[in-house]
Amino acid sequence: MTGVTVAVTNFNGEAYLRDCLRAVRALEHPVAEVIVVDNASTDASRKIVAEEFPGVRLVALPENRGPGPARNASFREAKTRYVFQIDNDAIVTPRCLGPLQDALREDPEAAIAEPRALDAADPTRVDYDGAFVHYVALLHLRNHGQPLAQATTKREPIDAAISVALLLDRERLGGDDLYDEDLFFYFEDFDFTFRTRLRGHRILSVPESIVHHRAGTAGLSFRQGREYSSRRAYYFSRNRWHLIWKSYRLRTIVLCAPALALYELAWIAFLTTRGQLGAWLRAMAALAREAPGIREKRRAFQARRKIARDRDVLSARPLTFLVEGGKTSLPVRILSALFAAWWKVVRPLV
Repeated sequence: MTGVTVAVTNFNGEAYLRDCLRAVRALEHPVAEVIVVDNASTDASRKIVAEEFPGVRLVALPENRGPGPARNASFREAKTRYVFQIDNDAIVTPRCLGPLQDALREDPEAAIAEPRALDAADPTRVDYDGAFVHYVALLHLRNHGQPLAQATTKREPIDAAISVALLLDRERLGGDDLYDEDLFFYFEDFDFTFRTRLRGHRILSVPESIVHHRAGTAGLSFRQGREYSSRRAYYFSRNRWHLIWKSYRLRTIVLCAPALALYELAWIAFLTTRGQLGAWLRAMAALAREAPGIREKRRAFQARRKIARDRDVLSARPLTFLVEGGKTSLPVRILSALFAAWWKVVRPLV
């Protein structure tokens, strides 16, 4: 089938879904099919799709296991080579698909293209524009918060992507090493795209392709409010270490241990001030229980990776956040400087 499959990941997206699908319907680039993969919503999402968007195919999952399994399902369900995966709080612009597909076609090593996501509440500023991976397993977000007029317009290879909207080349990616379905929320897109990069594929940020990003999932997305819930604290704590143990070389973990420990102490201090130390303890207990399974994933992935040296995909760029949603501050700048100094010491060995 020619054209692109547009696949919307949805959970209780009644407030977003109409606007999302109307924008998809207005796309100028050829669309072969539109799929909504619904994570067992309890609101009117499925009714909206069935009654108001009869041309959209609904894939109704029996339980909500997070966005990763839903995106994997859309990858399997798609009938085209290219699948444009978007979250239900993304509003695509009419011309956004063409540049993404052009970028993948023009670069034979590229497997993922990410559009520029603008903050829907303030579309004069960049929200997500691709990312680079800090060696303490955080993201340096490209152009995050920059006024649109000052942000670069150049396509650029990146080392990780944010799953608000991604165009995937199914032929280049294969289908057996996608989103880790054990990562319910947080780091699932970081983990998938970073592993894709380590497997030797290129990921492209395509700023001429634009989507608008709304407020996200209540209780999990930091854009929904300032409160740091125990669920957010738990998944952030657990999944970051899941990614490290699975993806990093053992040499990297050992050499970077002082910086990893320093960040962990700062993270624990932050959670303690929010009354969420218990969530961190539960996350560490979960990692201990899951260790055998993570070791198996590690063995399988390390055998498949093509980029041998972690230093080729890790960096010590300034931290965007000390914690997701937190603004750059003096503690963030101090930690960034300390991490950069240690990286100069160990990078030649990583």
